[in-house]
Amino acid sequence: MTGLHQNIEDILARLLEKSRGELDLVRTLADAIRRVDDHLLREVRSVTLQHEVRREAIFGELQNLATRLCSLPAHNGSTVSMAAIDQQTHTNGHAAIDAVQSNAGGADWRQAAQNITEEHDEFDFEFATHRH
Repeated sequence: MTGLHQNIEDILARLLEKSRGELDLVRTLADAIRRVDDHLLREVRSVTLQHEVRREAIFGELQNLATRLCSLPAHNGSTVSMAAIDQQTHTNGHAAIDAVQSNAGGADWRQAAQNITEEHDEFDFEFATHRH
């Protein structure tokens, strides 16, 4: 019986030794996974920070653009009165529209449009279907 008892003691000692070795391997693996997780967390935080910096730069550019667009000089051109529009509609463009005086001294776009409609015979465009 002493032989059996000795064999059981030897088996238990080897089992204890192997379990300690495997426990060391599990701890080593846990440490490696923790290090990888920490590295991944640092990388994600770095990417997040870079993204925030880029987003703030883009947002600043958009605000700058909006500020520049809102500060464009006011249009000094005249506005077309409803009476002039009604007159043009009722006469199908044949009546001359009075030139509205402009502070900028530029050309009158309504007169230019009237000249184009009066001189439409110069253009020989014919379309078989209406284009939209």
